[in-house]
Amino acid sequence: YMKISAYKVSDTYMPNVEGCAVIFLHDFYDSPHVYGHMVFSDFLEWIEFTIEAFEEYRIPYIIKPHPNQIPDSQTVVESLEQKYPNANFISSKITNKQLVDNGVKIGLSVYGTVAHELVYMGIPVILCGKNPHSSYDFCFTARSKNEYRDLLKNCMNINFTQGYKQEVESFYYMHNLNRTEHSKALM
Repeated sequence: YMKISAYKVSDTYMPNVEGCAVIFLHDFYDSPHVYGHMVFSDFLEWIEFTIEAFEEYRIPYIIKPHPNQIPDSQTVVESLEQKYPNANFISSKITNKQLVDNGVKIGLSVYGTVAHELVYMGIPVILCGKNPHSSYDFCFTARSKNEYRDLLKNCMNINFTQGYKQEVESFYYMHNLNRTEHSKALM
C-alpha cells in the first residue's frame, strides 16, 4: 500500500528525463523474496548490477528512491550516491505521472506496483523474477542474470504487443478488486 499517490503532481524540481530509463528503487529492507524466485539475492545486488550495466552500455538512466522507504534504506541510497558518482538520483517526490509526461523511455523494478502503473501509461517495464504480474505479458520479466543483462542492453528498443492496456486492467481487477467476502474480512 502506497502512502503517496503515484499521480499527485509535485512541485519538486524536475530534471530532464526525456529518453531515460528510470530505475525505481525498493525499500532495501522490505521483503525482497516475498514472491519467491528473484534473479538477485537482494535489492542492493540488483541495483548495483543495473547501474553497472547501464554505464557499460552507455544507456541514460535516473534512479528514483522509494517514496515510502524507511530511514535505514535512505542510508543505503546515500552510500550508492557515493559509490556511483555518475548516477543521477531524483527526488522520490517526483510522481510517476510527471516522469511519463516528461518523456521517460522505460522503467525498471524487481516487482513493484510501478510496473502496472507505468505500463498503463504507455511505458514498458523490465522486472526481475517472480512478481504479481508474472501471469501476464505486459511486463518484460527476466528469469536469469543473463536474460536481465540482455533486456538492459536492448531496453531502448523494447515495444509492447497489442492489448497491453487491457491486460493491465485485467491484472488490476484480479489483483485488487476480485475479492470474496472472506478475503475482504482478512484485509
